[in-house]
Amino acid sequence: MPTARIRIEKSLLIGKTLNRKGPYTADLMATTQKRTINYSLGWARASSLLLFAVTIGCGQPDPRSVRGAIEAALADIAANDPEALYLHIDERARHALGGIIVARHKARDLIDRDYPQSERTAALEALGDAVAAKNAAALFAMRCSKACMKQIEADLAAPVQQEELGDEIIVHTSRGTRVRLHLGGDTWYGLVWHTQELMAERDHASRELQQVEQNAALYRKQRSLQTSASNPATE
Repeated sequence: MPTARIRIEKSLLIGKTLNRKGPYTADLMATTQKRTINYSLGWARASSLLLFAVTIGCGQPDPRSVRGAIEAALADIAANDPEALYLHIDERARHALGGIIVARHKARDLIDRDYPQSERTAALEALGDAVAAKNAAALFAMRCSKACMKQIEADLAAPVQQEELGDEIIVHTSRGTRVRLHLGGDTWYGLVWHTQELMAERDHASRELQQVEQNAALYRKQRSLQTSASNPATE
């Protein structure tokens, strides 16, 4: 199998705009002040990995391409930055996480304001972890810890082939893994991450919010009646 030996200046491999090291840097072999890339992968795979290195040297990965989306996710994981990785997951999943945050925070505020003290603790606990997250990115970070990011990283590598499956792209990588991507309305490709489950959770949270709103209205009415009863109008 042909071997591609390509010399790239050290400054290209360690770009000033992205001072991060990803898992693919293990394939880079330091020689002198310059570095040599040795890939016994065949020319197609070698060229894909070369583009990885060049993009890192020239600037931030561009998630408007399949390769750029994978590179961006790898850089976020290498930096141990789940909130940055959130920006590179499927747009549908990001919107679902945002919807969960909105519904749960509204429910929390209503419970704090209108529920009887004796019922607040149980009602708040029933809302789940989204109550403690300040926004959708923080909720993703809570749910995708280091172990989660490592699991995502295990599938990411240079793309060698891709195919469309419905509204998703299935990317076959040089590692022999498959990565699912979705092209969002923002023209970014994003990693498919529990998308269907999150959409279902968002819908569930919205339904529960409606119930909390109805309960809160009832409790407000009860308080109003009690206040009126304890302060009868005087003639």
